[in-house]
Amino acid sequence: MINFSQIWPRSGLSFSSSIKHVALGVDDIEDYFSFLYPHSCPVLMTSGRACLSAIMDLLGLARADHVLLPPFSSHCVINAISRNTTPTPIMSNNTKATIAIHQWGYISQPNFHGVLIEDSVDSLIPMNGDIFPLDGRFEVLSLSKIFGTLCGGVILCQSSKDANQLKKIRKARRSLGHLHFFFRLMSTKYPSLTLNWYDVECQNGFLPKLAIGDIYSKILKLGEIVEDRTAKINLFKSSGISLAKQLPNNRLISCWAIPRSDWPVCVPIGSDSPKHLKVDAKEDGYMKVVPIPIHSQVRFRDIKEFISIISNQKLEGTDIRYA
Repeated sequence: MINFSQIWPRSGLSFSSSIKHVALGVDDIEDYFSFLYPHSCPVLMTSGRACLSAIMDLLGLARADHVLLPPFSSHCVINAISRNTTPTPIMSNNTKATIAIHQWGYISQPNFHGVLIEDSVDSLIPMNGDIFPLDGRFEVLSLSKIFGTLCGGVILCQSSKDANQLKKIRKARRSLGHLHFFFRLMSTKYPSLTLNWYDVECQNGFLPKLAIGDIYSKILKLGEIVEDRTAKINLFKSSGISLAKQLPNNRLISCWAIPRSDWPVCVPIGSDSPKHLKVDAKEDGYMKVVPIPIHSQVRFRDIKEFISIISNQKLEGTDIRYA
């Protein structure tokens, strides 16, 4: 296992478990991602949706411009790009950009037009892993989905010019301030605050010291997260439970997507499943799947119990919830 707190040249940089001693800045987080993925120019944002919105601003897209999205795209993606542009699953003469969504880490290879943006918000990419698998101009990561941070997203740019422009956009988006972050902290206790956070977050660019300290402490655990995820994937592979799509190279999935057709009839499915996973480049190339989460918040022993239940087609309960 790689211990990034030992090999990262600046891992001791003013960080303490006591938040009041955190003296880190946005640049420190970006330097860390440059260390992980040397062939990229990282830009730290407040969330994955803020990343997408900032890219729309950088490209100068307006309401008349279409952004190509796959069918069944999540609300947060649609919300982030619809502030200024028109999202659509149908290519047109007005298509100026395409978002390729690598859902749960599985590589999607869509027909695209205009600027290509790779949405890898829940893809776990090891150090020196496979970034820009489709050679997109941008790739977006969600730190909350990957590392369990309070907030945070990263735009990996192929161009330093793009990265510098995005940093200027972030700097101009500071009006929401500490109150917006407070809503994020309190949303678990007061769910109504979640509506405020999600509705305006895509326009945010303010990262308080508390958030930066939280991000820094958790991204240094990448080696542990990769080891845990690899063990869970190997457990599924050895179980013989079917997988809807080929595993990607040099990046790790966050859900084991079981084809709906292979799901045992006697085992109940969650009310929000099955989901749709793009399986090829055709417009109708979607398969119904039941995604089983294997991220860090899911215990290894629960996955073993789940595999036993599915393999034996029993009805015993398990703590694993559907993605």
